[in-house]
Amino acid sequence: MIDRVAGRIPGRRLFRFPWRTAVQVAADVDDELQFHLDKMTQELAEEGWPPEAARLEAVRRFGDLEGTRKACFALDRGKETQMRWKQALEALGQDVRFAARQLWKSPGLAALIVLTLALGVGATTAIFSVVDGVLLQPLPYPQPDRLVRVFPVYKDGHKDVFSFPNFSDWSTASRTVTAAAAIDTGTVNLSGGGGEPERLEGAFVGAPFFSILGIRPLAGRWFAPGEDKPGAPRVVVISEDLWQRRFSRDLRALGQAIELNGQPYTVAGVVAHNDELPGRTDVWIPLVVTGGMAKSRGAYYLDALARLAPGATLEKAQAEAAVIGKRLAAQYPEANAGYGLGAAPLHEMMVGKLRVPLLVLLGAVLAVLLIACVNVANLLLVRASAREGEVAVRTALGAGRGRIVRQLLTESLVLALAGGVAGIGLAFWITKGLVALAPPQTPRLGEVGLHAPVLLFALAITLLTGVLFGLAPALQASRPDLVAALKEGSRGSRGHAATRARNVLVIAEVALAVVLLAGAGLLLRSFARLQEVDLGFQPRQAITFRLALPDTGYKEDPKIAAFVDRLLEKVQHLPGVTSAGVGGYAMPLNDGNFSLSFAVEGRPPAPPGQEDVMRVGVVTPDFFRTLGVPIQRGRAFNEHDRAGAPQVVLINAAAAHRFFPGEDPLGKRIKLGWSQNGNRRGGEVVGIVGDFRQGSLDKAADPQMFLPYGQAPLSGMWVVMRTAADPTAVSAAARSEVRQLDATLPVFGLQPLTDLVAGSASQPKFYLLLLGGFAALALVLAAVGIYGVIAYAVRQRTQEIGIRMALGASRERVQGMVVRQGLTLAALGALAGLVAALVATRWMKSLLYEVGTRDPVIYLAVPIVLVAVAALASWVPARRAARTEPQLALRGEG
Repeated sequence: MIDRVAGRIPGRRLFRFPWRTAVQVAADVDDELQFHLDKMTQELAEEGWPPEAARLEAVRRFGDLEGTRKACFALDRGKETQMRWKQALEALGQDVRFAARQLWKSPGLAALIVLTLALGVGATTAIFSVVDGVLLQPLPYPQPDRLVRVFPVYKDGHKDVFSFPNFSDWSTASRTVTAAAAIDTGTVNLSGGGGEPERLEGAFVGAPFFSILGIRPLAGRWFAPGEDKPGAPRVVVISEDLWQRRFSRDLRALGQAIELNGQPYTVAGVVAHNDELPGRTDVWIPLVVTGGMAKSRGAYYLDALARLAPGATLEKAQAEAAVIGKRLAAQYPEANAGYGLGAAPLHEMMVGKLRVPLLVLLGAVLAVLLIACVNVANLLLVRASAREGEVAVRTALGAGRGRIVRQLLTESLVLALAGGVAGIGLAFWITKGLVALAPPQTPRLGEVGLHAPVLLFALAITLLTGVLFGLAPALQASRPDLVAALKEGSRGSRGHAATRARNVLVIAEVALAVVLLAGAGLLLRSFARLQEVDLGFQPRQAITFRLALPDTGYKEDPKIAAFVDRLLEKVQHLPGVTSAGVGGYAMPLNDGNFSLSFAVEGRPPAPPGQEDVMRVGVVTPDFFRTLGVPIQRGRAFNEHDRAGAPQVVLINAAAAHRFFPGEDPLGKRIKLGWSQNGNRRGGEVVGIVGDFRQGSLDKAADPQMFLPYGQAPLSGMWVVMRTAADPTAVSAAARSEVRQLDATLPVFGLQPLTDLVAGSASQPKFYLLLLGGFAALALVLAAVGIYGVIAYAVRQRTQEIGIRMALGASRERVQGMVVRQGLTLAALGALAGLVAALVATRWMKSLLYEVGTRDPVIYLAVPIVLVAVAALASWVPARRAARTEPQLALRGEG
């Protein structure tokens, strides 16, 4: 019975209700069932059944009435859905084909729109790929949100690193983490194995390090428990890149010994490329702490990585760390005064500093995309005005407003999809360029690319832009004045409304351009200030390289000092070299920081934990002369300042100002918290050197003390050479001299000092290039928008202009009238943009150096630039308007 009923339903209603709601379908099913019941009741009545009995018998014979109703409803709804999809796809196909034909009639306009959208979508997708790879994607480890960094934090908010005893006490006391590993980073020398000596980025880690991350080795194994204890066999885990570079991915490398810092280490395993932490690392070595470092609470050099225990939260870990930190401060006040502990997600610690600049860039590129959409909307508004007659005819023939809007939106979406496809292709190359230009210290660059989330984002913004720039023209075009639009020669009946819409859009894009120009101008001013910074040294015609002497062969101070003497003897006599020097923790614009507590003889001792601290470096006699750092008072070191001679020190001007206010520091004696063979290092202050930028261009010099290399040699060193000509010409010769002294030593960090300075400004330069590029593109698009609106207005007002000129208006007056229209739009947009910029640029405060977010120079210059560009964009159509012939214009031929 169900089959019989279901088979008859479609035949009765297939073309009656092609677009029915669920309520309508249910009503139709009820009608159909009632029809069959009535017919069966009638047949029974004709057979002699009483009417009431015939009705009951019909219901009985029919069977499960409710089940039949549900089955018919489901079948009908299914067919209805299939029909709707079929008709929708057919209608969409018709709309797309019609849109393609319409766009093919205006190939130049279509190409311009696609190019504009491709630039906007491509740039936006590329920046989002960086934001996604660096900020949004989780770390490539199991349950990455459970990974935390624990760190000491002081009352002023300064975050520091652990000493080994403090780390041990915290990790032992903590109950909110399952395991913790200490981490020390540095570089190690790789030698032997038939290859050139190479300096590798190394991480010295506790044995649980890899199990905390929760990753598997690409080959081999991780560290076994106890391999980070004194006396354990030396093992190493290498990166996939090093495995490829040195061993060609040969599995026989596992179990082989490689020479690191002159000591043999057995290769235990290989880390996959995507799993490297921290940053770019070549080798992981068990952290073995012995001697004084195992007991010194004042030696801060360790990071801490941990995984939260089951049931523990970050908040609980932070609260527990704070309690343990207070206990350590109370137990060991001499080393831990003002000490506390904090915890933060590993991801946040890695990329937190990049969040603001990347989001600023994303906001800037979205503004460019909006400007592109506004330009396209203006073009489509012009096109819609030209098609008023066509739309009026379709409306007169019965087309509904919704149908017309759908068709025009389809044309917009076709354009948007074409621009989106082109934009994704452009984004591929822009992304590669961004990765190449990004500062090398940027974390997680390897995860930047056009992955699935990025492509979905590109699709979303493509469809969104299609709706954004297509909706206003579609709504306007769908409401024609039929009488006026169908008149032959009519220029359209909705001219004033369309003109207002175009003017508002131009004002909006000018405002967005002003915001971008203001942001780019602030970054430019900030970068210019950085470039004007007094470095304190002379980077031109100087070159530097680095060496690190291994303990094997250079463990004693006299051997290090002897090597430095021989090295300087050789490089000073290279052709073209005028002077040379060696420094340790004394190089400008270097992140290395060796800070120690000190005391000035004759002053009362400071309370425990409140001693003064300053940077400490060691230098050879000609180091400052080679760098071009002046000796402001006293003398420099000389060849007599060696081991066995009276101890002497130099201090910089910042140290003299802070620690010796109102007194002469020369002749004062300083003792450091650094002992060698029971003797505290330090000595008499014999000179004051000029300040130079130590860590970065945007930070003034910290107080620093310098010891003679002959009295306090360090195994890690920077060699600086000043030359009479091109400093790079001595590179090969310097490498050769080092190889003759010790063939196992790799030379690394070889670069002119000018490159060192440029590298320190690479991050602000990167942001400036991107935001400046977006601002320039926005300015061009705004100029195109102004030009388009003014040109169209001139075309619409041709007859008016002809009348004016026929009545005596001069060409100059007509030209001025048109230019004023463009300048008015630019002025209104600039005013709105300046207000928006005052709000938006507050997010850039952390990106600026010695420039306020309300810098008057920028806020004065930006409107001037905009007005000048607007005047130029308006001048071309104004010139065309001034050449209008009144006779032709009045006949409608202008």
